[in-house]
Amino acid sequence: MPYLQLQDRKFPLPDGESTIGASDAATVRLPGHDGTATAIVTVSPLGRTIRRGHPDAVFTVNGVRVGGEPLPLLHGDRIVIGGEELRFGQETQAGSTMVVSSAEVATALAGRAGRPHQPTRVTGGRVISLVDGREYEIPPAGLVFGRAADADVVVHSGDASRRHARIAPEATGYLLHDESTNGCWVNGERVTGTRRLGRADVLRMAGEEFRFYADAALATLDWAAEGPLQGARFSLLADVTHLGRSESNDLAILDAALAERHATLERRADGWVVVDGGSAVGTYVDGDRVVGERRLTGPAVLQMASVLLAFTPWGG
Repeated sequence: MPYLQLQDRKFPLPDGESTIGASDAATVRLPGHDGTATAIVTVSPLGRTIRRGHPDAVFTVNGVRVGGEPLPLLHGDRIVIGGEELRFGQETQAGSTMVVSSAEVATALAGRAGRPHQPTRVTGGRVISLVDGREYEIPPAGLVFGRAADADVVVHSGDASRRHARIAPEATGYLLHDESTNGCWVNGERVTGTRRLGRADVLRMAGEEFRFYADAALATLDWAAEGPLQGARFSLLADVTHLGRSESNDLAILDAALAERHATLERRADGWVVVDGGSAVGTYVDGDRVVGERRLTGPAVLQMASVLLAFTPWGG
């Protein structure tokens, strides 16, 4: 059974939700009376996650501040909340079996299907070894993993290639480049060539595991129109993003129907807005034409001529 350890006390975590906080009703009772220092740990057949229990909650996992999205938990993770440090652990129970009905699995998978990993900016990149807890920053030139003594992260296994993999910052995030014979896995899926990493992804290579962190992207645009770009993702890394036909835009879309500076996405103090650049064909949000500017209150579909982009703000 998974558990949280606070000082010398161990708190078992049953299936469902458990609360960390300063309330007497909390599963793990913290000292003090700060009602915002609250987190919720969820245990389900598909994993264990932690999220804010209050909109103003501030806490970290392995030194990384948790944003608006639930963060996966792994054995040994260090949680600091309300000035207290807790450790998440998983008891190993030989021969134990978790029984889950097919309906439960189907429901859980349906909730998970298509859920993107939280994208990142190209700042703050680092990996933490889940073997010994060591942290490695990712420099601009990239971080090299391998068996060779001169690798940035030495992987002590005969299954590791001398130069096994490299993580490097690219224009749209951090990319893992598999350069090995025996392969790399991200969240249990084998990497074919390269893989863009999301916040809290778990990397496995030659029997060793690492967790990846970076600063969260502000928002994303997913290409929703049919064609070769369908499914492509673009991370918004700044408060202002220009879109249009000209190559001077932050996202240049080479479509003759678009204006050179077609539209602008802006993150302001009270949220996101899309500003139409006065184009002939217009900019639409969820089917409605933008006149001047339009506030985006959540996920939305932007249309510019035949271009469809699914906009998603991120709370991290």
